[in-house]
Amino acid sequence: MRFLKTLANLFNYLLIKEEKPINIVSDEEVLENAHQELQEARNVFASIDKDFVDYAIYNLKAAEEKYNQLIKKAKEG
Repeated sequence: MRFLKTLANLFNYLLIKEEKPINIVSDEEVLENAHQELQEARNVFASIDKDFVDYAIYNLKAAEEKYNQLIKKAKEG
């Protein structure tokens, strides 16, 4: 969530030219946030109503892919 807030701040700065400083998020924080999103997606999947199972699967797969790509990137560089 912090990553999205930082991205929104960046867009605001570029579009509006605000003088507010932009909070830079470290790679470790991005990875930690992705891990938290993955845990939340797993919790949603485990407790979701059957009418929303497609959403839960999509959400879980997206969180897994994001986390895996960040791990891969971290190992490469």
